[in-house]
Amino acid sequence: MLTAIPLTPSQAEEIDRLLASGACADASEVVAAGLEALAAQEMDLFRTDILPVIEALERDPSSAIPAEQVFAEMRAHHARRLAEG
Repeated sequence: MLTAIPLTPSQAEEIDRLLASGACADASEVVAAGLEALAAQEMDLFRTDILPVIEALERDPSSAIPAEQVFAEMRAHHARRLAEG
């Protein structure tokens, strides 16, 4: 599948730099490497920020805040922000 991706001049220059250095064989390899890096970054975020919260809630479900409370606090905060102008 061929997909056109609009690039900024600096993004195009970075691709050219990676190709000239031999780090990647072609532009599709650059894109693939970028997607792999994003996937790794998301997994790191999951492991460091999300998984510990899930595990803590599994150990002690009473530490969870009910959704109704969260939404009520969000609505109140939003109302205060609107009132401040």
